[in-house]
Amino acid sequence: MKKFKRIIALVTVAMFVLSFAAPAAFAKTTDDAVGRLNALGIVVGYGDGSFKPEQNITRAEYAAIVVQALGLGEAAKYVKGNTKFKDVKADHWASGVINVAVSQGILAGYPDGTFKPEKNVSYNEAITMVVRMLGYADTMDNPVYPTSFVAKAAELKILDDMSVTDYAAPATRGNVFMLADNALDTEIWQLTGTDNDGKKHYGTIPGDTLLKVKQKVTELADNYITDAGIGISGVSNDYVKFNGTEYKWSLGKSAMDFVGLKGKAYIQDKGTDKKFVAFKPVGSIITGKVDKVNGSTKIKLYGQDEKELVSDWVYVIHGQKNAADTNWFNNTNLQGHWVTLALDDNGKVVSIIMKDPDGASMVKSVNTSDKKIELKNAATIDLKNVDAKNQEIYKNGKPATLADIKAGDTLIYYSKDTSHYSIYVTDTEVKGKLESAAACGDNKSFKLVIDGKTYYSRPEGIYTSTDGLDSISTKVADNSGLTDLGADFVTKNVTVKLDALGLVEYLYTGTASDTQDATGFDAFVNEIYTDTSSGNQNAKIVVTKLDGTKVTYDIDNDDYTYDTNYPRRTVDSGIAKRAVINATTSEAVYSLTFAKISLNSAGKVDTLTNISSAPNAATNAVNKDQNYVVTTVGNKFADSNTKIVRVKKWGNNDTDQNFAYEVEISSWDSGKGFLYDNWSSTGFTAYYKDSKLKYVYIESTASISSDYLEAYVDATGVVVGSGKFGITILQPGDNQSKQTYEVTDSNYNEASEQAALKTSGRGEVIIFKFNNDKTKIEKIVVPTGTDNISLTVDSYDTLSSVYDIKPISGSNVQATKDVKVFVLDGNGIKAGSMSDVSNGKTIYLYNTKDKDGKVTNPPGDSIYDVIVVDAR
Repeated sequence: MKKFKRIIALVTVAMFVLSFAAPAAFAKTTDDAVGRLNALGIVVGYGDGSFKPEQNITRAEYAAIVVQALGLGEAAKYVKGNTKFKDVKADHWASGVINVAVSQGILAGYPDGTFKPEKNVSYNEAITMVVRMLGYADTMDNPVYPTSFVAKAAELKILDDMSVTDYAAPATRGNVFMLADNALDTEIWQLTGTDNDGKKHYGTIPGDTLLKVKQKVTELADNYITDAGIGISGVSNDYVKFNGTEYKWSLGKSAMDFVGLKGKAYIQDKGTDKKFVAFKPVGSIITGKVDKVNGSTKIKLYGQDEKELVSDWVYVIHGQKNAADTNWFNNTNLQGHWVTLALDDNGKVVSIIMKDPDGASMVKSVNTSDKKIELKNAATIDLKNVDAKNQEIYKNGKPATLADIKAGDTLIYYSKDTSHYSIYVTDTEVKGKLESAAACGDNKSFKLVIDGKTYYSRPEGIYTSTDGLDSISTKVADNSGLTDLGADFVTKNVTVKLDALGLVEYLYTGTASDTQDATGFDAFVNEIYTDTSSGNQNAKIVVTKLDGTKVTYDIDNDDYTYDTNYPRRTVDSGIAKRAVINATTSEAVYSLTFAKISLNSAGKVDTLTNISSAPNAATNAVNKDQNYVVTTVGNKFADSNTKIVRVKKWGNNDTDQNFAYEVEISSWDSGKGFLYDNWSSTGFTAYYKDSKLKYVYIESTASISSDYLEAYVDATGVVVGSGKFGITILQPGDNQSKQTYEVTDSNYNEASEQAALKTSGRGEVIIFKFNNDKTKIEKIVVPTGTDNISLTVDSYDTLSSVYDIKPISGSNVQATKDVKVFVLDGNGIKAGSMSDVSNGKTIYLYNTKDKDGKVTNPPGDSIYDVIVVDAR
């Protein structure tokens, strides 16, 4: 049988193609195999929806796949119980499938009477099982394991599309999925007839594949998929039509990716629904922007060869198939539009599929309670009264929910009416140098070349920004916009946001103004004061930069005056004041606020600028799921640059709340939960530009940071560069190895300072934070006082939520059930487990997390999170 090479399951063939030419043929991928196996119920994913193709698979797990492929999954339920293997108990989850597989002659155990269900299956074992499953073991005389079985599998072409170098090695899930999927398209060796004298004959029957015989799947002749995609056709989100008949869609991908394609359908007839489980196109697919139409028979896409139409070609618009129409086939209707061309085996066009969306924009906000999506172009998608079966959402090509859509995502949608929506979202961006920008020949869209790769816009044009999307222009369109593009973007490093069709919706340069630029840098103002210690009135400002660095600057600008009505602190006889620009109170810069600061050539502050702020108002003032805060001036939306600031220590020994001695700066993701939990009791101030949330200041000394991690310090004073020193650490986890990082924390960046991180030949457990690119350690905290103790173990009990550790002397202590254990022995430090916490061992316990599991200091609870076992 010809190998089923072009099954499409999860592969993106139209909507989510981000390259501008789809492959000329459909080579099977792991996603294809998983998609079909999952649709047939042969494999199931993990709880998070993933299939983890890179991981290994156990003998028991693969036995389950084989039994399901044979259509014997229900039978396995009835024979669950005792097995012939001493290591597979009656209550083992796989006892039923193991019993079935053994009875079918597919599996055998080991000579010692074990099955080893949790052992990783090797490629040799997996291949042998499949050959036996297909019945071909009976065709081999005196087979030798494993060579005879591997040779037979190669002959049957069920090893195609697999990548294996060592057949004795543990098999990966991805490769065995491919193996099982290939087996579905293989004709089985079976009883073909019996003579009058009772002699049985075996062989293959043309077309009798595992798929047909065991999975009850029927192949339907070439035709078109139509009426797919809720927003296009109005058909509910789990049905399509093929040759006019409705089938339940079971490919795990949006049916709209396949609408208009011609090919063979594979229908599984089990139960009440006929399921559409696989599709084999007649040829190949190309996707792109129409350059031009030549006459009545030829069409050309940008960057593609001209294609000729077959005589009975069709075109599909919004899911509806239409017969060939020369009145429609012209440049007016097609030029500049993004289309998919389905080709036959001769490379001729059998269908032209147009998928221009009904709307496209960047997401401004999402309200999961009211089920509304607000777009940057002022449009709103209201799903509150839309039936669940009449809406579908995909993000980055995968099924998604409303909660998965985030501010800043690019969205396109199709809407047959206000009761039917297909929504496609992506967060895909491309960064690089914009080498050229040109209007396409149709003057309806742009062609952008970024780092040598071509991207196109939709006919409506491109939104642009020169300040990192802080402000966005109206759409730049056709030739009239080329001058602006050339001046602002060409030859510069740019970022483009692509929509789900792979088309450019937004083009921007620069960064949001929460980072340093030509006009200065943003910082949190700890305090402003005048210093008279030198006998002069010297204006000072203490700030914390966004990287957490605290710096004091002189203010060198005669236009700034100081208002004694706003005391901040006393320095000798000097009185702290607020800075007022040109004596204009409305432009005053205060302590405990954010400001933009620029320095002159002498390193002194030349200008101070307020950043707009507003206190919170109304209920539900923080939406941590959709990443925005409610303020008196409207909703402000957070992104990856948003920072949250809280005071760690007030001034004058933590007694004066007019200024901050030390603050903590955290990312939005790490601090939003704290903000949500505490905003009503403490209040906050939101700093913003337009609708973008830049910073949040919350008046709380409780720690909010979860950017910190734990590690054991193995070595200190490691030279990592000229005059630079680092430490070697081991982070918790079985798969971690010791790593050395430069330390930039001013308290520990010298070898002598780092020496304090080791005591009596034993390293400390530290709480630390990486820099942004995780190449250096920028902050180190050592838990002290009651936050770390040592004791000698008597025993411990495992309780419902903690380990209760009993010392030889003293009171019991508790460790979290997720405690991280290190073992220090004669060979050094390594990861351990609670089994290493045994009688007579000296252990060191560290409290590094709060009750919510955040790494922080102080932790605020009395449950220990890290244990170091001294086994020297």
